[in-house]
Amino acid sequence: MTSVLVPLIAMWVLLPLMILTALVFVGTLAMPIIVRHIGSRHYADLEKRRGGSVLGSLWVATYSFVIFAVLWLVTLPLSLFPPLTFIIQPALWGWLTYRVMAYDALAEHADAQEIRDIMRIHRWPLLLIGAIAGSMGAAPTLLWLGGALSVIFFPLLAAGAIWLYVLVFVFTGLWFQHYCMGALAAHRAVGIKDIN
Repeated sequence: MTSVLVPLIAMWVLLPLMILTALVFVGTLAMPIIVRHIGSRHYADLEKRRGGSVLGSLWVATYSFVIFAVLWLVTLPLSLFPPLTFIIQPALWGWLTYRVMAYDALAEHADAQEIRDIMRIHRWPLLLIGAIAGSMGAAPTLLWLGGALSVIFFPLLAAGAIWLYVLVFVFTGLWFQHYCMGALAAHRAVGIKDIN
């Protein structure tokens, strides 16, 4: 029993590291491409104010991930109760994706104050988008429910889980980019009306 239980616990503890790997990959490689693509195609007239930075993005991702990992570990025993799993996991994923993706989506085009304003004003819709994406983000976790087979196929399952996390984060990045750019354009339009 312990020969199966110990590796399973180790895999569950390694899960946040796989999430971090996918998050770093998407944040550093995919989000800049997504930002350029969506910005040039759909929001070419929107001024780039560059209120965010790579260091800011790393900081937001790091402290958000640390908080996520602690909460994930603390709430892990609650996963034994199926109804709570379907509430806690999407909420945690929603919060993490909301914090990281919204900042990355706005960093190029918004100034620092606009980033704060949009993340405050649109907190609940962004959290909802994050929670929906979080539900999809929880899907790779199902790969680890195979019991003893999870131990045997660990390298294959780990690679599959990371690939699925990257896929979910890329889709989420596209969704956040469209929403945040629309919110930024609307925010600036309201600001121009107030000035006039």
